[in-house]
Amino acid sequence: MNQQVVIAAFRAAHEAAAARDVLNRYGVISTVIPRSTTLPRQCVDVFDGGFDLVVHDEDAGDGIDILHRVWPDRTELTGQE
Repeated sequence: MNQQVVIAAFRAAHEAAAARDVLNRYGVISTVIPRSTTLPRQCVDVFDGGFDLVVHDEDAGDGIDILHRVWPDRTELTGQE
């Protein structure tokens, strides 16, 4: 389908750029844009503003998996909720 989707949201541009660089190194082409209200989101949208990490929909699953491997959720690391 080749539609763009948001797979992660960041408050700071440098954090979004770091995630983009990781995905690109793994072969998942991604871009950082100011927070979008028009693109489909495959991540929690918990704050206004910030920056979105965008990939083509066919790469969303791989991109999310890579981000989870590189930056595991803190609750997974500590066992806390």
